[in-house]
Amino acid sequence: MCLAYQSGSKTIDDIIDGLPETTNGKGVARNFESTGDFEQTIRDFDALNPIDVKEIQTKYGSGKVGKLSDGTTVVARPGSTTGGATLEIRVSNRKVYKIRY
Repeated sequence: MCLAYQSGSKTIDDIIDGLPETTNGKGVARNFESTGDFEQTIRDFDALNPIDVKEIQTKYGSGKVGKLSDGTTVVARPGSTTGGATLEIRVSNRKVYKIRY
């Protein structure tokens, strides 16, 4: 799967490259563990160059949501039920990536 965007930006593959996958087989999401905090989550979110970015309120604080040029939805949240900040990349209802920081 090759997702090409403007130069200087990252692709989903760039962000998950080398991250340990923690997917447990339940649901459709593929889960990955990354290092860092919510600031790193936002850096990765911004590196994908989303458009139509909006601030969202979550029960863990302010986050961001945006769309990629191919229609993929990207959500950055400062917390999750598993504790850490999360970058959720929803390519489709059947293809979701969740990166925990």
